[in-house]
Amino acid sequence: MRTIPWILLLASLSVEASAERPLPWLCRLTATTQDFDDHRPWIKADPVQRSGAGVVIRPGLVLTTASLVRSSTYIRVFLDEVVHYTGLLERVDFYTDLALVRVEDGRFARSTSPIHLDPALPVEEDTLVAHWLEGQTRRSDRLGLIRCEPEWSTFGGIKLPACQLEAKSSGVPTGSPVSAGNRILGIISGYENDALQLVPSRLIEDRLAEFENGKDRGFARLGVRYQEIHDPTLATHLGLPGEPAGVLLREVVPGTPAHGVLLPGDILLRAGGFALDSSGMYRDPVFGPIPFGGYLNHWNHRGQSFKVTVFRGGRELELTIPWKTFEYRQDLVPQHALDPQPRYAVRGGLVFRELDLRYLEQWQTWWKSAPPRLRYLADRSAPQDDLARKVVIITHILPDDYTSGYENLENEVIAGLNGRPVHGLDNILTGFEHPLGDFHVLELETPAGRRVVLDGRKYAEAQRRILDHYHIDQPEHAPGVDAGR
Repeated sequence: MRTIPWILLLASLSVEASAERPLPWLCRLTATTQDFDDHRPWIKADPVQRSGAGVVIRPGLVLTTASLVRSSTYIRVFLDEVVHYTGLLERVDFYTDLALVRVEDGRFARSTSPIHLDPALPVEEDTLVAHWLEGQTRRSDRLGLIRCEPEWSTFGGIKLPACQLEAKSSGVPTGSPVSAGNRILGIISGYENDALQLVPSRLIEDRLAEFENGKDRGFARLGVRYQEIHDPTLATHLGLPGEPAGVLLREVVPGTPAHGVLLPGDILLRAGGFALDSSGMYRDPVFGPIPFGGYLNHWNHRGQSFKVTVFRGGRELELTIPWKTFEYRQDLVPQHALDPQPRYAVRGGLVFRELDLRYLEQWQTWWKSAPPRLRYLADRSAPQDDLARKVVIITHILPDDYTSGYENLENEVIAGLNGRPVHGLDNILTGFEHPLGDFHVLELETPAGRRVVLDGRKYAEAQRRILDHYHIDQPEHAPGVDAGR
């Protein structure tokens, strides 16, 4: 990725039409990507071209979504069907699903005008309109406001301020700016549950300012799992006086801000001075009633420690939770990766891979339709003492006499190899160098502890035969690991 220093200079501009180009800050982007095949990660899949919208936020700099341009090999920025320019990916922010694309051709800056982003949130009285280009035609669609509240980010893991909008059609592309009168209130990041997701201008401006001044506060994940307290009998059993309120903490995730401060069994009553109801909701002065998990990354206090009140041991305690930036490397299942090729290995006809979001996305709604064990692991953090730990799975088997009996094995999590635990692909590569006697023994992470046993005496011959038969020239991709064929 090419990085070019830049200074944030947002120039004001009305949404009202001009004589030459009605919306001189609006453009269309196409991003060409060539990912690796999910089931054959040693070869590249066919190139795919994605299309979306963008807005000029300063001369030569276009704001769009990370989901549109991530892993792109070629970006074009269009002002109409004929006039287009080459774009360079300058910055990707996976937390907010935002990206900056630089156009170095001076003619682009002279043909466009930067836009001003209005930090106000949409309200019901606003007439909301999405804008985008389709060839030489400027398109628009009236939108309706559903709600504004913290939502799970596009790439998972954290809750961020967002708005859900209702569209008359499903043709609004990602990156499309949304206006209310002559104010731009944000850009569309995608669809979820038949609703458009809006990244608010206030969040965009905060991130752009942090990029410019080099002080990235990042975002945080509180790190608790809890049970709502609706039942008066449960509240009485827990010793809570009065009506049910707050939530019962069931788990505190290591490595998160809550770890070491909150305990399983605590009843969380207040966050940042706001009282929680029995569903864990509080009344936010900006968003109204929202889940307490949205407090942490609220723009009014992101980057700050905050007070909580818990009921513990029959009395209320006021505690301070420190700010701790969440990093995607803490996930057992990475939400994004800079390396376009996944980490994998082919050994004895078994295709191993470190589980990541790219693999899960082969199920269109993976959070509902992917195998349950993989969905569960995608929501877990790595242990604090081993942040590099990753999940290794067998994606599938390459049929051969050597793997006879295991042909239907797929999407199984590996717990151990040859008597040693597997905490990453490195353990697979080194594990096959140390058989257990005459065998290679794989332990699967299943309730019954199923095993895969391969003949170690025939392994080298089978490995050569399978690689040749399936024309695999690159039997593994594991940067930083020296493992022979």
